[in-house]
Amino acid sequence: MSRYEWESGTIVLPSAEFARVRQAVQAADDKVERAAFEHTQTFWKGLTAKQRRDPAAYEQAKYEYLRRAFPPGRWEDNRHAGVWDRTDEALCLGARYTYDRATNTRKPEYTPKRVLASDMRFPTNKTTHFRAGHGASITFDRDRRTVTWTFEENNHAVEYARDTPQAGALFGALKQVKWTGRNTGGVICGNDEYSRDADYSGGGANYDVEGFGPIGVAQAPMVTPGYDTPQGRVKVEVRAGRYGLKGKAVKVGGPQGRVPAGVRTGGQFASRYHGEQAPL
Repeated sequence: MSRYEWESGTIVLPSAEFARVRQAVQAADDKVERAAFEHTQTFWKGLTAKQRRDPAAYEQAKYEYLRRAFPPGRWEDNRHAGVWDRTDEALCLGARYTYDRATNTRKPEYTPKRVLASDMRFPTNKTTHFRAGHGASITFDRDRRTVTWTFEENNHAVEYARDTPQAGALFGALKQVKWTGRNTGGVICGNDEYSRDADYSGGGANYDVEGFGPIGVAQAPMVTPGYDTPQGRVKVEVRAGRYGLKGKAVKVGGPQGRVPAGVRTGGQFASRYHGEQAPL
């Protein structure tokens, strides 16, 4: 079903986990970029002499190559996983312009050329901003030890953005984080066209999508799963409080109500109408 939607949120990472999470995203992004680069080389090798000198012939060959390389079914998955997007973007370099890194300018260039490795955006250990498909991004802040996940509102945006290798690496790494201190973690919120059209009291507002760590327990316990700490695993219990639902982190296998030191033990949450408690 068609649905326009968006998500956004910032997660505070423990200092010992920041580099590992960022490196996981970098590895996924590098794999996508290298796959796109390999497509550009395969494409160039298959061009005729005319296609290598005639912009119109080059453009037609590019269109036909993309259709062959990313056919229906596989095409959808690869396009939104980023390989299709980046291959198309890189091949555009072959006929539209050249990039002068010395002057940081683009020079019109209508003679097709082979895409070089220097034309690609391979991530490095200094990279802090990663594209995740079309319209989605993952941004790390070393000083604040945060990672921000966000993407522009679009049709099926959540489905497509979450399916990218970069997003898979990010959320996979977040599940392995050992959360320390009450000021780590965070909440991802979002909204969609159906929620905004709600005609009941309290409907239409942004809602919590997913919570992480102690901050998630405090702010959005209904969507925060159990997680690991250096002292062991905790589960999230949600109870009715005076001002709404409250969350508590409880050590798995330990005495009722006891939690690892430094873990926030309470919080209020006004859930989305169809929200459910996240699994452990």
